[in-house]
Amino acid sequence: GVRGALIAAIVGIGAMAAFTVALRRAVPVASRLRGAVLGAAAGAWAGLAVFAFCPSGDHQHLLAGHLLPIIVLILVGAAATPRLLRP
Repeated sequence: GVRGALIAAIVGIGAMAAFTVALRRAVPVASRLRGAVLGAAAGAWAGLAVFAFCPSGDHQHLLAGHLLPIIVLILVGAAATPRLLRP
């Protein structure tokens, strides 16, 4: 569990930082929605990274360990990145 959470955190935060920097001077509308979308994209990359390294196929583990990082990154993206996305 700890290895998967660490992989998801590193990949997810790295992807969100890269996406935020790339779109920093983009269209300055709906920054909260754009932050949530960036979080969803970063969560998808984190989910893919965890899926590649995780041998477990248990349904409860998949819901808690693989879906939870995606949801957390969406919420973090919606809450933390709007200030960084505004020009």
